[in-house]
Amino acid sequence: MRPFLVTAPEARRLPYWALATLLAFYILPGFIGRDPWRSADAIGFGIAHAMFAGPWSQWLLTEVAGQAVTQSGPLAYWFAAIVARLLHGLSFGLIDAAAGVRLAAAGLLALGLLLLRAATARLASRAEAQPLDPFGAGAGPLAYGRAVADASLLLALATFGLIARVHETTAEAAMLTVTAGFLFGLARACDAPRAGGIMLGAAIAAAALVRTPAVASLYLLSTLLACIAVRPLRLNARVVLPVALLVATALILPWPLALNILDRPEATAQLSGWFGWSTATSGATVQFAWAARTLPWFLWPSWPIAARTLWLGRNRFEEAPIGVPLSLSVVLLLGLSVALFTGRASEASLIPLTIPMAMLAALGLPTLARSITRLIDWFTVIVFSLFGLAVWAWWVAWITGWPAKLAAQSTRFAAGFSGMTETAAFLPALTAGLLASIGWLTLVRWRLARRPPMLWRPVILAGAGMSLAWFLLMTLWMPVFDWRNTYREVGRQLGGQVAAEPDACVEARGLDLAQRASLAWFSGLEFAREDQPKDCPWLLLADRRGLTQATVADQWKPVWEGRRPADRNERFRLYRRTVAQP
Repeated sequence: MRPFLVTAPEARRLPYWALATLLAFYILPGFIGRDPWRSADAIGFGIAHAMFAGPWSQWLLTEVAGQAVTQSGPLAYWFAAIVARLLHGLSFGLIDAAAGVRLAAAGLLALGLLLLRAATARLASRAEAQPLDPFGAGAGPLAYGRAVADASLLLALATFGLIARVHETTAEAAMLTVTAGFLFGLARACDAPRAGGIMLGAAIAAAALVRTPAVASLYLLSTLLACIAVRPLRLNARVVLPVALLVATALILPWPLALNILDRPEATAQLSGWFGWSTATSGATVQFAWAARTLPWFLWPSWPIAARTLWLGRNRFEEAPIGVPLSLSVVLLLGLSVALFTGRASEASLIPLTIPMAMLAALGLPTLARSITRLIDWFTVIVFSLFGLAVWAWWVAWITGWPAKLAAQSTRFAAGFSGMTETAAFLPALTAGLLASIGWLTLVRWRLARRPPMLWRPVILAGAGMSLAWFLLMTLWMPVFDWRNTYREVGRQLGGQVAAEPDACVEARGLDLAQRASLAWFSGLEFAREDQPKDCPWLLLADRRGLTQATVADQWKPVWEGRRPADRNERFRLYRRTVAQP
C-alpha cells in the first residue's frame, strides 16, 4: 500500500450523538409500526411466536403453526422469543409478541453493526496498519483505529443490498451479527489467543445454530485459513484453534442432544432436516448470470474500494488488518461458488459477505485521491437527493392528486388504500419526513461547503443518504406497505367465522409458511400439525385464481371466502365439516 499520512484532525471520530442518530434512522424504521409481512419476515416471526406461546419442548423445534421449518437452526428465534417475552412482561402486555420479535431483531442488527465497528477499530489500531509518520505529526493508533472503524460502519449502512434484508425477522439477517462477532474474535485472537479463541468458538457455534452445520464449516475453514495465512494468528494458532474447537463443540451439542432426548417424530425430523439441508442440492442450473447481475449492486459501494485496498496492499496479506477480513471473504466467496453451482444462492446468502467487504473498504479510505473522494460525494448527493425527491413527489401526488401522471402511478400502487390523511400516522410521518429531509440538506451543505478533513468524510454522505432513503420510505409510505403486505384483516375475518369454537383445530391446505404464520397470529386459530392425522371440523384452503383451483370433498360446506385487497389472485376459502369423520 502506498505511503500516506493521517493527521490528528483527519482522525477525529464520528461524534457519539451523530453515530446514535444515524443508527436510529437506519435501524428503527421498518421495525416499528407494522405487522408481520408476508414472505420471509412472517416466517421468522411465526417460528419465534411458536416458541413465545408454546411449552418448553417447542423451544427445541423451528416450526410455524405446526409445520416444520428445517432450513435453519433455532438460535435467532430463541433470542427473539426471549426478548419478546421480557418486553411483554415488563410492559404489562402493551408490547405484543409481534412488536417484541421485531424489537429483538432491531437490537441484534445494532449489535452486529457495533461489533463490526469494534473489530475494525482493533485491527486498524495495530502497528502494521498505522500510516507513515516520519516526523511524528500523525494521529495516534487509537484515534486512527476509531476513525477507520467509523468509516466501516458508515460503509455498512451505505451497502445497497443490506437495507431491506436486515429489517426482516429472519435467521439470514442474524448472520450479519454472527459474522461481525466472528471477525471481532479473529481480531482479538491476534493479541489474546485464549479470549479470541472463545469468541471464535462462540461465533462458529452461533453460525451452526442460526443456520446449519455447513454454514458453520465455512467459519471454521476461515479460522484455519487465517491461522495459516495471517502472521499474528499463526503464532497463536496452538492456543486459538483448540480453544475455538472446544467452545464450538460444547455450545453446538446441547441442542441436537436435547432433540434426541425428546424422542418425538417431529424432533427426529427437525434434526435430520437440519443436517440434510446442509448437504442437499436443488438440481437447479448454475447461477453465474444471477451472480453477475446481483453482486455489483448488492455489495455497492464497498466492493470497488475493497478491491482497490487489496490491490494496493497485495504484499501485506500476512498482516492482520488485511489478512483477517480477506480470509473470511475468500471462504465466503468459496461457499457462494458452491451455492451457485448447486442453484441455492440467494440475496440472503450474500449478507455475511458485506461485513468483511466494509472492513476492507474502510482500511483503504485514507489512500483515496481527492478526485475520487469528490466523485463519491457528488454521486452520493445526486443519487440520494433525487431518490428522496422522488419519494416526496409520489407521496404528495398521491395525497393531493397533482400532478396527474404521478398521482395515477401512486394510486395504482396503493389501489384500494384510502384515507391516508385521516390516519393517526399522517402528521407524525409528515413531520418526521420533513425533519429528516432538512437534516439531509444540512449535512450535504456541511460536507460540501466546509470540506471537513476527517478520514470518514468520503462515506458520511453515503451512509446518511441510505438512512434517509430508508427512513422516508418507512415513514411516508409505511401505511401503504403495511396494508399491502399484512394479513391482519383476512385473519380477523377468519377468526370471526370460528369464534364459537375457539379451541377447534383447522386443517390447512395450500398455505405457504408466511400465510400460515400470519393467519395463525391474526386469527388466533390453531392449525393442525402436518405430521398428525387430521380430524378437524374446519378446513382452510388457499389457492390462486387462474393458477390453482383446489377442490374439496362433499363432506365440506363452504362458509367464508376472503383475500387481501392488494392481491386479487390470492384467495382463501373456509369450510365446515358436515359429515363426521369415520
